Amino acid sequence: MKRFKPLNKKILAAPLVQITSKNFNSSTVASVDNVGAAFLKTSLFHQLVTSVPVLQAVQANVGVSLNGAGVSFWADQSGKGKHYSQSTVASQPLYNPTGVNGRPTITFDGVDDFLTSSLQLDLPGTKPTFLWLAFRQITWTNNDRIVGDGTNPNIMLLFQSTGSPGINIYNSFSPTVNIGATIGSWVRVEALFGNATTDYLKAGASTQTGTATGNSPPSGIQEIGRATSSSLCSNIEVIAVLYFSGLPTTAELAALSAAAVTYGGSGVLV
Repeated sequence: MKRFKPLNKKILAAPLVQITSKNFNSSTVASVDNVGAAFLKTSLFHQLVTSVPVLQAVQANVGVSLNGAGVSFWADQSGKGKHYSQSTVASQPLYNPTGVNGRPTITFDGVDDFLTSSLQLDLPGTKPTFLWLAFRQITWTNNDRIVGDGTNPNIMLLFQSTGSPGINIYNSFSPTVNIGATIGSWVRVEALFGNATTDYLKAGASTQTGTATGNSPPSGIQEIGRATSSSLCSNIEVIAVLYFSGLPTTAELAALSAAAVTYGGSGVLV
């Protein structure tokens, strides 16, 4: 049954810093910027990685523009300008200013919520792509898309897979299921797409290795909450999504995991 959102979305609590108004698609939108909050005075998540280029970086406490409580724009913090947006009000995910550990998160309803960006990734086998995210699965439905290419079902897809609450990267990844992300729990996820046996998917302490293959060029569209232009939207809550051109160092991955715990609290599985 489709879950309907209330017509009048309201922010349940004040943001950590301030809200200012601006014009966006002829409607009044609030821009939320919490980058100055004490828990991130030292760095944004992606700034902890310097060994490989960052391709895109969004996190829920900075760069979020709201239409009521719906997220209409999520600004890329990498400097590459690969922002996420959603102009359809019914498909805008909800901003929660105190979603985890008193800090902001973005919630996708599993019905029709998603955000789209202009990020184009390299085909696995030409250059590796590394995906890092911190999120939780509110509910689990086989084949629902978490993040991935917006039009091509054969490229760089993270989705809920057979074996609740399993997640997978692209259909030919083997072994196919990682069940390290339990329903309702916050988890750090790492995924390396390189069309090689060094590819892996890590969710919490569970790691699966295999080959994340791809046989068509990426479309130039990346989405959160769904992928491949499908109706298979996932019911998830997100702290951050980062893409890098290559695998960060072991020390950098540890620093990212520590940052996820600092943000989300000790309940984040790393």
